[in-house]
Amino acid sequence: LYLTFQALEQGQIKIDDPVRIGQDAWSTGGSRMFLKLGSSVSVKDLIQGIIIASGNDACVALADFIAGNQSSFATLMNMT
Repeated sequence: LYLTFQALEQGQIKIDDPVRIGQDAWSTGGSRMFLKLGSSVSVKDLIQGIIIASGNDACVALADFIAGNQSSFATLMNMT
């Protein structure tokens, strides 16, 4: 969430941006929001899903949206 709020603050993304749910996010296990493959969910709703439901699928969706993929997102996390 820290990187998400940072991206919002820097204008890289907007709170109402639609995030398309890809295969990686959809197939993520553990605690989930039960996002539907191919659907679009707003950044705001994904943030709420992470905070309220500990949504692992929402985390992956935002990581892919912000950095392009999870590996690049991990690199950003390590730089922060």
